[in-house]
Amino acid sequence: MMSLISGLFLKRIFVNNLFFFSVSIICLHPGHSDRGGAQSVIALLGEDVILPFTLNPPEDARKLTVEWSRDDLQPKYVHISQDGRDQYLQKNPWFKERTVLPVERLERGDVSLKLLQVKLHDEGAYRCTIHHMENGKAVIQLILGSVSYPVISLLGFNSSGLVLGCEAKGWYPGPEMFWQDSEGKSLSHQSPEPVRGPDRLYTISSTVTVGGTENNTFTCVVRQRTINETRETPIHVPADFFPSQCRRQFNEKFCLIGIGLLVFSLLVLSVPHCKKGLGWVTEYFPKKKRKDSQKKRQKSNRDQLEMKKTGDGTDTDVQAIHRE
Repeated sequence: MMSLISGLFLKRIFVNNLFFFSVSIICLHPGHSDRGGAQSVIALLGEDVILPFTLNPPEDARKLTVEWSRDDLQPKYVHISQDGRDQYLQKNPWFKERTVLPVERLERGDVSLKLLQVKLHDEGAYRCTIHHMENGKAVIQLILGSVSYPVISLLGFNSSGLVLGCEAKGWYPGPEMFWQDSEGKSLSHQSPEPVRGPDRLYTISSTVTVGGTENNTFTCVVRQRTINETRETPIHVPADFFPSQCRRQFNEKFCLIGIGLLVFSLLVLSVPHCKKGLGWVTEYFPKKKRKDSQKKRQKSNRDQLEMKKTGDGTDTDVQAIHRE
């Protein structure tokens, strides 16, 4: 008898605890609804988005009052449909002419709300309530995003190679940015921090220094994990941007220009010494010319002497020639 009482007591405790545990889970579950839980819907700025909710089991909702609202707004009502007609008196002006709840869908129990051209302020938790229905409640979390393609630019060069810059504007939420080579290997150590602008959108930028590779293709990647969006831009750098004989310049032409400038600088620096150099030239060449003239005359005299000596053999003529 005692064991039976103890068993019933323990069973009651177990049932009570199980009930308390179940209630705790329901209360702690974020966005709980009678449909089995909150849903998250992701959309990009400017798109039309549908906040889904269908009665289960399906039931004609044309004669019912359907309210879509956001608790963080005043007035909180986004859309109200009563007896199949839209009501505007309590509707928030922010959503004027931007919500649609088709009557033909209400007949099938589909009370999904279509939101047109979503804006950043549309992000939030939307609550659907159908009066006098036990299963007429749901919470839809609208998550918005904004993306753009990154733009790559050539910033210059340093001792390690070519410096590339990448910038992406108008992102939401704040993204991450990294570089990859042609094989998909990361060239970035860590992602830079995005900067938030007055429009609540983010701008992110990054630089990387690259050297020559097999095909010289590099890619800037921007990714946002929350909205599961990625945009990337590749760039192919010509091989002559990485010449072995001129690693600090863009290409060989710039090397030649640098050498030309160096030669010109040396010539300019040597101008003060030009006059002295020209004076030495003007003194040297006239002296050399006079010496050459004297040598020619002496050679001519010797030739004439030899001719006289061969002709008559007299010493008198030879002496005369010498005297001349």
